[in-house]
Amino acid sequence: MKETRIKRLLSYLMVTEGWHSAEELASYLHTTTRTIRNYIHELQSRPDVMIESSVRGYRWAPGSSIAYVAMYPTDTTPFTPTDRMLYALRHFLWLEKIPV
Repeated sequence: MKETRIKRLLSYLMVTEGWHSAEELASYLHTTTRTIRNYIHELQSRPDVMIESSVRGYRWAPGSSIAYVAMYPTDTTPFTPTDRMLYALRHFLWLEKIPV
C-alpha cells in the first residue's frame, strides 16, 4: 500500500506542473501532511528521483528523468480514473515518444 501511494505521488508530481503544497498532495492521496513529508523524504533519498522542495511546496525538478520501467512496473494496475489517466499519459509520452 505504501509503495503504491509513493508511486501515485511521484506520478502526480511528474505529470503536473508547478508547486504543490503538502495539504494538496495529502488530499490527493487521502493521507496526512506528515505522511507526504515522509514519502517525499523517501523519494528524495533515491538517486534517480529529483523532487524540489521549498516553502511553496513540492514539484518534480524540471529536466529530471527517471527510468519508466523501474518506477512503473507493468504489473501495476491503475485503480482510480486519475491513475488511469496518468498511466495513459506516461505510456504515450515515455514509451511512444509522442512530442507534446
